[in-house]
Amino acid sequence: FWEPAESTCYSGSVGDACLELLTAANHGAEINYDETKTGAVASVGSSFNNLGNLLDDNRESATMITNTTVLGGGTLAVKFNTIRTKAQVGFMLKGISGLADVDLLNHMTLSVYSAGVKDNNTKTSWGVVGAEVIGAGDYTYIATIPQVTEFDEVRITFQGVGQVLENVQVSGVFIR
Repeated sequence: FWEPAESTCYSGSVGDACLELLTAANHGAEINYDETKTGAVASVGSSFNNLGNLLDDNRESATMITNTTVLGGGTLAVKFNTIRTKAQVGFMLKGISGLADVDLLNHMTLSVYSAGVKDNNTKTSWGVVGAEVIGAGDYTYIATIPQVTEFDEVRITFQGVGQVLENVQVSGVFIR
């Protein structure tokens, strides 16, 4: 990912460069409650807290996914108006203890959908040096560029493996 020096969208932070948060007001974003769920074989208090914070256009607020499941996982799904461009799309994670948090990265999947059909470019492995994971300040940006020419949903899944993913804060969904 790069931007020309004369670009007007650079914000001073490599993570925020040309980033646009998806909200109800600007992209008709909404939680897909049918797909936002825990898929536990064994669960101990798994929950999604403050889901509205994910789409509120405030990077400081966050949705908290707590005590993700053992032998299952949790999926957070967001639908929005169709985007008809090869835009990078992803989630902002807040307060991750270091960009190279291998446990977190190894237990995440990012999927993009168009009219309910999953794009073939589902991300299940993450290059810390690559463009799909960018760390800047308190935020880690997990993203992919869909292979489809239009898309209207993105899902992030945290596979539960013991207590590896006890608490995850998700601050927003974005395109750039």
